[in-house]
Amino acid sequence: MLGRAASFRQNNGTDRNFGSGSYHFFMQDDWRLTRRLTLNLGLRYEFNTLYKSHRNELVGFRAGIQSTVFPKAPLGLAFPGDPNIPDTIIPTDKNDFAPRIGLALDTFGNGKTAIRAGWGIYYSTGYANWSSNMQGQPWLIDFTVLNTPSLVDPYSATPGGSPFPFKFDAANPRFALSTTVSAIDGSFRNPYIPQFSLSVEQQIGRGSSITAAYVGNIARKLPYMRDLNAPIFRAGRPPGT
Repeated sequence: MLGRAASFRQNNGTDRNFGSGSYHFFMQDDWRLTRRLTLNLGLRYEFNTLYKSHRNELVGFRAGIQSTVFPKAPLGLAFPGDPNIPDTIIPTDKNDFAPRIGLALDTFGNGKTAIRAGWGIYYSTGYANWSSNMQGQPWLIDFTVLNTPSLVDPYSATPGGSPFPFKFDAANPRFALSTTVSAIDGSFRNPYIPQFSLSVEQQIGRGSSITAAYVGNIARKLPYMRDLNAPIFRAGRPPGT
């Protein structure tokens, strides 16, 4: 039937005003171990703070806790200022050490054949979209209606009717159910990529050379999305059994 939908989602929108900081330090040097072998060693340290809202309009999820910042908030919602909840919701990863190692070998000592190899770790930084997904109640209501009766009046079967229009009231913060909440796991660590390479270069004639190389990388700790409310059916049993 025209106008019927499986679900309907609406939010009031809010200001996207975030800030973060990045501080990087490194040291690196070359050592000529022999006449034919040169070693390159380096270490980089990255301190990338997560994005925070300039008005602390972020919300996270910690199963079972009751917020002290907003005592009327539904169980599990956590806000900047709650115990062990920083203004970025999750702690900043402070262990982003990125070593580098490389070597160059004059294979036969005649300066015409070189073997080079390298390995290093490269970190990814956060991006603002993670924080924008964590903007929620009581500043922003992201309301979902399941089994929507009609797109003409999607809230006709919702107790209390539509929660909109909505405006944040600091003295009496408002929370509505059911709402969509996006959160980042408190144990989140920055993803990183170990990258490695091996090449052989051969001089041909006086002004030409040919190179064969292999370059690879492996991704680690990549973020992924998980629906905590997704039901799991086993042998015909409903969720929670």
